[in-house]
Amino acid sequence: MLSDPIGVVLDRPTRLLYLTVPLALCWLVARAWLAWREGTLAVGVLDDTVVGIGIVLTGTFALVHETRRRRIERIEEAIPELLDRLASLNEVGISIVRALDRLGDSNLGELDDEIERINRDVAYGASVTSALGRFDERVRTGGVTRVVALVTNAMRASGDIAPVLRVAAEEARTRRTRKRKRRQEMTTYLVIIYLSFLVFLAIVFVLVTVFMPTIPAPAALGESGLGGRSVGLSATQKSGYIRLLFHAAAIQGVASGFVAGQMAKGGVADGAKHAAGMLALAYAMFLLFI
Repeated sequence: MLSDPIGVVLDRPTRLLYLTVPLALCWLVARAWLAWREGTLAVGVLDDTVVGIGIVLTGTFALVHETRRRRIERIEEAIPELLDRLASLNEVGISIVRALDRLGDSNLGELDDEIERINRDVAYGASVTSALGRFDERVRTGGVTRVVALVTNAMRASGDIAPVLRVAAEEARTRRTRKRKRRQEMTTYLVIIYLSFLVFLAIVFVLVTVFMPTIPAPAALGESGLGGRSVGLSATQKSGYIRLLFHAAAIQGVASGFVAGQMAKGGVADGAKHAAGMLALAYAMFLLFI
């Protein structure tokens, strides 16, 4: 962890939250305490602080998670080619250990480093199945887990596992094709989520900038008002409604972002970038135009 902290965080993006969440809480407490000492503590100050913290937390996590996700995708894309090469070498009588050693200098992109680590584990005395298990723990995806389980079980049964490797390679290609097709189909729903959020922001913008200014204050309607009751909206009430709409936009942006990630990529963590973007968009609209 000390020698390669960035690599440790990229390996498991949730580890970043162990650092950013405590720092965010400390900043929130410090900001509220300073505002209280200065006598300027208000809902607006807390809103700005909480929204800023939310954007930073989701944005930094999204950056790390997206970096790891793209690396995993490159690894999964190279898996079928790796299995085909292993099968070809095994068909001519080369064991899996020697085949992995020969593939250490192959051009398999992101898999080159992982093959080197597997060979290093074997050189230090670990079995091939243990080395592959550690590779599975590092990547932690369903596709790699299925491939590793299939290969290790075949190795326990027989030394001639070329047919199994061919089947695993074909299954990996089929899974990649289905995954790509699913993403293309879910793009429509992703667009709908963004359009729904933009429509909501447009309605809020019209309410705040066009509708609310036309509502007179209670004093402008006379003392009797309507039916003896005061009608209209005071400046304080208008400010409260604007604050309420801002909270609604922020909550909808974050929730819609995580739902978009779940629908588009199949994981809530994949929605962090959408949540950060929608929250920043809502905050920018209220900050610049309202």
